This record gives sequence, structure tokens and C-alpha cells, in this order.
Amino acid sequence: MEDNRLAVRASPKEMARPVFKSSSLSDLGEGMTVSPEGTVAWLDINGKKIFTLRDGVEDCFQLESQATVIFRVGDHSLEFGSEVGITTLDLSTGAQELLIGSPVQVRQTLRSNDGCYMRDGRYLMGFMHPAEPSNFPGQLFYYCGESWHLVDDDIAIPNTFLELSETEFLISDSLLGVVWKYQISLQGRLIGKNLWMQFEDGAPDGGCIYRGHVWIALWDGSCVSRIDLDSKERTDYRTPVPRPTNCAVDEASGRLWVTSAREGLNSESLRKFPLSGKTLCFEGVL
Repeated sequence: MEDNRLAVRASPKEMARPVFKSSSLSDLGEGMTVSPEGTVAWLDINGKKIFTLRDGVEDCFQLESQATVIFRVGDHSLEFGSEVGITTLDLSTGAQELLIGSPVQVRQTLRSNDGCYMRDGRYLMGFMHPAEPSNFPGQLFYYCGESWHLVDDDIAIPNTFLELSETEFLISDSLLGVVWKYQISLQGRLIGKNLWMQFEDGAPDGGCIYRGHVWIALWDGSCVSRIDLDSKERTDYRTPVPRPTNCAVDEASGRLWVTSAREGLNSESLRKFPLSGKTLCFEGVL
């Protein structure tokens, strides 16, 4: 088992005011993705919507299924995951086409959650119980060779999904506040699962990797946490929302994008944190 202790816990830092705030408001924002060409995309799980920002224009696409993850974004289309599997969305027409059906092994009570795309047509995709994840465990699947492979059927809320190498991934269980390092063969066989980090001050949600650091949004932690991959030194960057859900880096501009949620916040919290549910962009963080 890996040593999950932090080498140093640096003092929290304040982010500057966001340079962008989405006009859209999401109940459960997620799926933060930035393409190499600068197209920004995110989704509202509860609203069954995907949003894009291209050339300064924000668009909204109503979906036929409940999208929970955006795998990748191109100039003209994107791929997202939902309860029906992996679907393509045409960004010009809004047309939706099922690319890969959902794993047949998925328990009927589960919905999709987070995931990631790897090279050569391989995918990782997690599933969770939408109402009682503490009583009904979720599942983790790996797609390769035109078939799904069950990797783990004892993970409550699979999240984060960061590719370290072709066979190593950081995947969190948000319910337990744990980030695991998975070793999975190219054929979809589980080789190992070791503790990588434990959070006690927020639930690890979506994240990204940038220049040797892991960035993870902490639900109910009011921050995005930056963790050095080698030393595990951790620095928290406070967000103006208590429930950040995902983050992505626009490498061309050096900006950090963050999605957030309103789900579960009472009226007092929403008054205190009016940006909850917005997608935000920050400069000077990276």
C-alpha cells in the first residue's frame, strides 16, 4: 500500500476574482473539459444539458439522456457518457448518436458518473447509485477491444479518473474521501488498487493533471487542491463556491476552469455563495 501522507501541507491560497462566469446556471455542474483548440465544455447532470463556449459564444444543448462525463471535445463534436453508454454530440446541429452501448453488467439501480478516455479507443467509466451510494456500491468498467470489462464492483462514488500512464490511474471514491491508484492492464484486467491519498476536509470530485501536479475539486471543501505527484505536497486554492465539482486547464491561456453545484445548498448558503452553479475561469493560479 502506498504512503498517502502529505510531505507538506501548504497554507491555503485565495484565488483572484474569476475572469469568466457562465451565463448558464447548473444544479449539478460537471464534466469540465477544454480542447487543445480552446473549446470549453461542461454539463449539468440534473438538467440533462451540455454547455459549450466557443469564440466567446455560450451554447446549450438539451440531451436525450443524463450525461455525467465529457470524454473528449473536438472542433465539431464531443463524446459524453450517460446511462445509455457513450454518445456523440454534433456541436453544429445538436444531433446525438450512440457510439458505444452501456456495459451489460451494470446493475439496474446504477447511473453513470465520471470516467476518462485513453488512446486507441479505450475508456474508463464509473457507475453509482443515485440516491443511496452508501448502501448500494457502484461499479467501474474498462472498455477495450469492442467490449466492456468489470474492474471493480465495490466502489461507492467513482470520480476523478486521471491517467498517469497506459496502465495506471487515479480514481477516487468520493463517499470515502479516498483517492486510489489503480493498475489496469491494456486488456482491462485489474492488477492492483492501492491507497494514494485520503481527504478529510471535502470529498474529492473531478480533476486534471497539469505539469506534474494533480488538481482535484473538493466538494464541500470550498477549494481546488493542487497536489505534487512526486512529493504529494498539497496546496488548496479557495473557490467562491462551497461545492466545486471539476476542473480543467486551458494550456494555451494558462487558465483554470472550474464547475460547481447548487444541489443540496439551502437558501442561506445560496445567498452567501451566489456563484454556486456557475462555471468559472481563473487566471494567475497555475
